[in-house]
Amino acid sequence: MLYDSLLVAGLLMFGTLLVMFIRSFFIADGMQEVPNTGISGLIFQIYLVLIVVGFFTLFWVRSGRTLGMQAWRLQVENLQGERISVRQALIRIFAAMLSAACGGLGYLWVVFDPEGCAWHDRISGTRIRWSPKEKK
Repeated sequence: MLYDSLLVAGLLMFGTLLVMFIRSFFIADGMQEVPNTGISGLIFQIYLVLIVVGFFTLFWVRSGRTLGMQAWRLQVENLQGERISVRQALIRIFAAMLSAACGGLGYLWVVFDPEGCAWHDRISGTRIRWSPKEKK
């Protein structure tokens, strides 16, 4: 999660920079009213959430792994061992937010779960598979 949070932070910074550039472009052209791209506005916050959701959805659906998961040889899959669907990825993302919002108890649940699944895995019908290092 730490590796992916660094990547997501970079994406959010780039996304913010893009909005600030667009905003300064409209102000530089002498427009009195700036389109709804305010840094503290609801639309901007939704935009940032979409960046995060897009990052995880894209990686999980295409390869089952984010860049951080690749480093630890982890892969998310459905219960049949196949790649997850967009629907499962979206459910997993929002359920993971719920897992974190409960003081991280949803993540800690892997210690007690017989199959090692977190709350968001149970809710979305997914699981994490660890691949041992290949011997050369």
